Amino acid sequence: ALSALEGVKAGVFATVCASTGTLKRARELQGRTGAACENMEGAAVAHVCARYGVPVLELRGISNIVPERDPAKWDKETASKNCQEALLRFLTSG
Repeated sequence: ALSALEGVKAGVFATVCASTGTLKRARELQGRTGAACENMEGAAVAHVCARYGVPVLELRGISNIVPERDPAKWDKETASKNCQEALLRFLTSG
């Protein structure tokens, strides 16, 4: 269902303990894991759901791309709006 939503990329998240700070590190992590993005917050929820056989879906609104570490350049508002739109489209896609 997610793959049918324009502008939404489905994929594996790499669980990390700290945000990637360089393009070199991001490419290494992506090459090793095949991850679409990195994630620190969702792993615990996914682990508990997997343990108890509960389906889980995590939507992420990406506000910045490595190596851009300047929070003034992050577009949190657009990332939030895009994530909300993807969720609403997913819930109404039948």
